[in-house]
Amino acid sequence: MMSDFDYIVVGAGSAGAVVAARLTEIPDTRVLLLEAGKDDAAEQIHDPTAWFTLIGGEHDWGYTTVPQPGLAGHPQAAARGKVLGGSSSINAMTYVRGHLGTFDAWAADGCTGWDAASALEIFRAIEHTEGRDRRFRGTGGPLRLNRGRPPAARPGRRGAADRRWTDHAVDRHGPHQRGLRHDRRDGRRAGPRRRLRRLATPAHHRGAIAGE
Repeated sequence: MMSDFDYIVVGAGSAGAVVAARLTEIPDTRVLLLEAGKDDAAEQIHDPTAWFTLIGGEHDWGYTTVPQPGLAGHPQAAARGKVLGGSSSINAMTYVRGHLGTFDAWAADGCTGWDAASALEIFRAIEHTEGRDRRFRGTGGPLRLNRGRPPAARPGRRGAADRRWTDHAVDRHGPHQRGLRHDRRDGRRAGPRRRLRRLATPAHHRGAIAGE
């Protein structure tokens, strides 16, 4: 294994995996990607219906919040992934951006470059989603987003279930920013570890990236 690196990236989560892969696009650059957790080989990581079984297990750091006044003083689980892919390997795969109005408020408070138009340009560049408003959604990026299917309704309750799903299926990241998106591909979790493999394969072949 190499012992000299140009960059060391700590944490192979959503950000770290992509940052490491992008750094290797710089010619003659060596990158070390460090992750405290295990590989993402566990089947429940890749099964979208089993995400809740990962909370509190070996792939979760097991953090909790402070006691919450609104919950009668009870603390709540604050799941954080301890695994390749980080929290994106154990979450419910709902993709939610910040509201564009929030970015404009930050810019108005002096955060130059954080306005909605600048943030939207970056969001569009990193994603790939089809059949949506191109003013707000991008194609060709490494983050593939797919529209989920409505949940099955019990007999006699189809109408209510359909109405609830219709509301959630509205594009969360369109003009009105409502609903949710699911980060799945071919019925499996499409997390950053999978994207890292695809993005960094050429780098692995030329010996530019190593992982621990």
